[in-house]
Amino acid sequence: YWCLKWKNVTERWSISIRQGLEFIKRAQGLALVPYRDESGLRVIGYGHVLNDYETFSHFTREVAETLLTVDLLQCQRELKRSLRVTLNQAQYDALVSLAFSCGAASPALNIVLTHLNHQRFAEALNAWGNIRSGREQRREECARFKACTD
Repeated sequence: YWCLKWKNVTERWSISIRQGLEFIKRAQGLALVPYRDESGLRVIGYGHVLNDYETFSHFTREVAETLLTVDLLQCQRELKRSLRVTLNQAQYDALVSLAFSCGAASPALNIVLTHLNHQRFAEALNAWGNIRSGREQRREECARFKACTD
């Protein structure tokens, strides 16, 4: 469990993603040996993309959880720069899952964020649901996000 805090224009957000963390772990699955994902990237742990310089002689669940924590904090830092609307916890968790899975610099994420920042939630969910990679996970993220707006 961790918390990341920042100032957002007029208010202070306190973000904890304990439930979101469990959702991401479930969606990504744990791989203790490297594999290639659907984009051809080398991945290990809970969706950690391996850099060329990263090698592990003994990879454990604990190492995977540490890498996931670092990766998710990076995603949150990137979202902090781009997100201009207030979301509830479940919505934010779903958005962190999308950013982690697609990459914080992903054009698909940028489209979703643009819609969210203009408070066009239906358009954001439509764009989100049309992302081709990880379709099942995208559906689950959208359902989490939408359940909190109905």
